[in-house]
Amino acid sequence: MPSVLKVVKKANEHEIPYGLMEDLNYTDLQAMIIEYDIDILERMKREKERERLASKGVERRKATAEDFDRL
Repeated sequence: MPSVLKVVKKANEHEIPYGLMEDLNYTDLQAMIIEYDIDILERMKREKERERLASKGVERRKATAEDFDRL
């Protein structure tokens, strides 16, 4: 379990307002921080995949109904 200071520091990094930190209980604040961290990691993963595909000359896009029909 991380120390309170580490949790507050992480909350500040995610720009969670201090008033909200006061209102939330400790467990909810930790859960909110974890959700923010997960979002950041997912964005980083998508960006890394986009860079990987771009280096191979592949463009990713959403499939249309026409694309599904061709399958």
